[in-house]
Amino acid sequence: PFRLVLNSKCASEMLWHCEHYSGRGLMKHYKSGSEMATAIGTSSETLGSTLAAYNASCEAKKDPFGKPFFRNGPYLMEDSYFVATIEPVVHYSMGGLYVNELAEVLDNNTDKTAAKRISGLWCAGECAGGVHGINRLGGNSLLDCVVFGRVAGTEACKYLLSNVGRLRLNIVASQLGSEVATSAPAVPVVAAIRSEE
Repeated sequence: PFRLVLNSKCASEMLWHCEHYSGRGLMKHYKSGSEMATAIGTSSETLGSTLAAYNASCEAKKDPFGKPFFRNGPYLMEDSYFVATIEPVVHYSMGGLYVNELAEVLDNNTDKTAAKRISGLWCAGECAGGVHGINRLGGNSLLDCVVFGRVAGTEACKYLLSNVGRLRLNIVASQLGSEVATSAPAVPVVAAIRSEE
């Protein structure tokens, strides 16, 4: 595998990020080159000679891969390291189910203006398509997740409360172990949500 290897000088320039990603299991911290060598399954000698070759490239300001910058050298076996394995991941998926402004899923009519909503089905986040057009602007995932998630939740509650009577809600609540007072209003949760808006 490919690895991002940051010595203590590199890590000090972005320590918050190193600790953040280490805390999420995406980076590992090693107290020495020998500890790193053991963890990645190579010998200390092999890693030491690799670091020595890299250090020579740093001094020459030239390496076989055409790297233009060589900051924060040398890389020494006695130093500490933050290491991340580099692997392909899906950052964001474009596409998905077409939705309208109420996060309702639309049928498969390719003409979105003629598409009909599918009653009782909502979607938000990356499974919703057609929200951004052909290019998503960075940071707009919040639109998918938060805004359409809230819209979908609100619309699903409206649907549930308009299509399922109070008696049925009381049965569901009692099966979940909740007590529902007979004098409680028919829509206590939605009323509480709306009063906060």
